[in-house]
Amino acid sequence: MLKSQYQQKDAESRLIDYVEQLRHHREGRKAVMLRLSQLEQHHRDERDIEFVHKLVQPLLRNCGGEFFRLQNDDIVFILLMGVDLALIERVVHKLLHTFREDRYINFGRGPGVKTFCTWFDLENSYEDFRDAVQRQKQGVPHGPTGRTVEFDVGSKKASRKTDHESEEPDALLLDEGAAGPNASIETILGPIPVRALIDIPRIVRLGKENAGEHVYDLIEMPPHSLERYFLPGVDVRQNQAFADSVTMLSERRLLSGVAGVLAECQRPPILKFRLATLLSTEFLSFSKVWPDYSAQRLTVAVRHGDVQRNQRDFAYIQSFLNDVGIGVGLHSVSVLDIDPDLVESFALLLIDVERLTRGGESAQEVMAWLLSMQPPFPDLVLCGAFGAENIMRGQELGFTLFEQAPSMSRGYGSSSA
Repeated sequence: MLKSQYQQKDAESRLIDYVEQLRHHREGRKAVMLRLSQLEQHHRDERDIEFVHKLVQPLLRNCGGEFFRLQNDDIVFILLMGVDLALIERVVHKLLHTFREDRYINFGRGPGVKTFCTWFDLENSYEDFRDAVQRQKQGVPHGPTGRTVEFDVGSKKASRKTDHESEEPDALLLDEGAAGPNASIETILGPIPVRALIDIPRIVRLGKENAGEHVYDLIEMPPHSLERYFLPGVDVRQNQAFADSVTMLSERRLLSGVAGVLAECQRPPILKFRLATLLSTEFLSFSKVWPDYSAQRLTVAVRHGDVQRNQRDFAYIQSFLNDVGIGVGLHSVSVLDIDPDLVESFALLLIDVERLTRGGESAQEVMAWLLSMQPPFPDLVLCGAFGAENIMRGQELGFTLFEQAPSMSRGYGSSSA
């Protein structure tokens, strides 16, 4: 499986790969090193590491990023956007308080307090962080080359068991009554098979001479996936932060099991992702091995809104995808915001019928211009136009490629268009 192949690399090597990936998009990034290797061995068991991971998870969910446990038990996590240093300090304060009885912490008086946490502003200190990571790989002792964080850990004694039970990490929780009042997203997604979370609607060509030529397979995780299987009656889209977290975690789950999904496709596959997912270690791994599972041209469609908000990162990702032979498209396209100078650089545009309708006559004028372009030009796919009326309207505008309703695409693999 894809995941096991990636995990054959040690954590230090995976971290180095990820740091190299960050070289060209450092803006707003922060890296944090927690030197658990300083602690006594009995303060570094699996239970302790899991506690650290749970404390860091809210930061990773809110900011996007990656978590690495190194061979010496040091922890490195990298945050991608919207980083509030006060939240990092809060996490480190909880850890120092939890391990305050360790002789290296010693209630704030130990030799390890000042160097327990070091953070790096990657926009300005990328080389320092990369050097620190290389030293970790080589097993060379290192001092703090970034900025250290110090705290008053207090003097009140308590058992470690009490610390772990009372210092519950913050978590993004579901509304009470939805799979339990304290069910985290990871808890819900954990047991769900990847294939159960996705739909594979076909992209078909409709015209005077054909009644539905099967052109692409669109692999997506629709918002109703969790509702359909585990959260009946709960609309995750009512809480945008929750919906974004579900989407990010779901997309990473998809990458862990996408090999079998690609093998299932009858036509060139299209994967819909957020930009943050493309910056993850899971996607970096996937990009190296996907040809082993699919001989067909693969296209990744990035959410248009992400591209508009973070053009610098997208430029890097677009170049990277081109280098590894993956086509680049956009999904959830807002027609009125398309940059005419960039259109020809995309393999395809997935245009939602609702967004097109909301754009009115202005959007239709833009579509007329797009559809009149001379080759090379992107394939233009009208998505969500499932009724005969919408399809007819799309054809009147000049569309020939349409997303087929998922219900019409089921029984997958049993026939060929």
